[in-house]
Amino acid sequence: MRVAVTADLHLNNKTYGIKDRDSGLPIKTVDSFRALDFFVSECKAQKVDRVVIAGDVYDNYHPSSDIMEMFNTRLQDLESSGIQVVVMPGNHDASGNTYAISPIKGWSSTIKIVDKPVVENGDGYKAIYVPHTSDIESGARSFPQLLASVRTEREGDEPIIFFGHFSVNGAMRNDYSEHVSKMDVSAGDIESTGATVAFLGHFHKHQKIGTGIPIHYVGSLERHRLDEINGERGFYIFDTETQESTRIPYTGQRPMKKIHVESFDEALADIEDSESWAEHIVRIEFEGDEKSYARIKSNFKELRKEFESRGGLVLKLADVKYAKKEDNDEEETVMSVDTLDLMDMIAKRIKNDFENDKEEQTAIIAMANDVYKKAEVSK
Repeated sequence: MRVAVTADLHLNNKTYGIKDRDSGLPIKTVDSFRALDFFVSECKAQKVDRVVIAGDVYDNYHPSSDIMEMFNTRLQDLESSGIQVVVMPGNHDASGNTYAISPIKGWSSTIKIVDKPVVENGDGYKAIYVPHTSDIESGARSFPQLLASVRTEREGDEPIIFFGHFSVNGAMRNDYSEHVSKMDVSAGDIESTGATVAFLGHFHKHQKIGTGIPIHYVGSLERHRLDEINGERGFYIFDTETQESTRIPYTGQRPMKKIHVESFDEALADIEDSESWAEHIVRIEFEGDEKSYARIKSNFKELRKEFESRGGLVLKLADVKYAKKEDNDEEETVMSVDTLDLMDMIAKRIKNDFENDKEEQTAIIAMANDVYKKAEVSK
């Protein structure tokens, strides 16, 4: 049997708040479905027998009926090609004891929804499924406890395939920092179930973890945010007879890029140097003194106008993490909304006015910090 595994589709992703001109859907929703269509097409071309979607079908628990119907159409396409489909909920699909994927049960009697840990005894293989569950949401059980409930023994040379959606210590998060939590599992915990190979959803970066059995984070097909620019995208096919895993790459993502600059003039030159920014999503990463940052911030509309004239779609200015002092190269940390010790009224007003724009919050705080310091000096 050939099993295709994908995860973290986040189909109703609305990041950037811009709609596609043709469909009227958010651009990242369009991108996510384009990736799913590639997956469905490849599964049929590769003649897989089963598809496992290892969690986070949706970006949140409230997908519209149109989005659910679009997903249903893709599942029906797989079914009509004779491919079995298994769908597990992830943390983004969950709300208490219910899941956004639950309506799938009404669409088809053959699509399998696995919303609780279970061991499946197949023909020449075993499969362990550990989805995100309400027990974890409530804190009633830990993932190590759940893993203990699905331990099984290998019979002969048959593979035991583990599918899960959760965090594993030592894995790289979406922001490329290492995940460490006392509440989460280790690679050894997964091995203790008896599994011979494991495929996980949750972290979007494709990676192999541990030093024992092959444990793979499948990774998302699409880059959902700018922090996910780096890294190969794709999905796995596992053959239960040869017990080999094949990685199928996906290269159809919308172009994303980061531009590192120290001044407004440098940012403008970088944008003008490219003849076309067609359909690009770009973030400007600034590192310079506070005066230069004030200029790039106050003239950002000019940058955006030039960018859009060359076909660019989204131009963002990154959070200011630090700025160089004008008199020397010493770096200073720019305070955040949560830690800034200014008047409570100012902090609350900024949070209110820019609730959904963390970048804007940080930028205004940076300038407020500068004004505050100058005011203190003049006292």
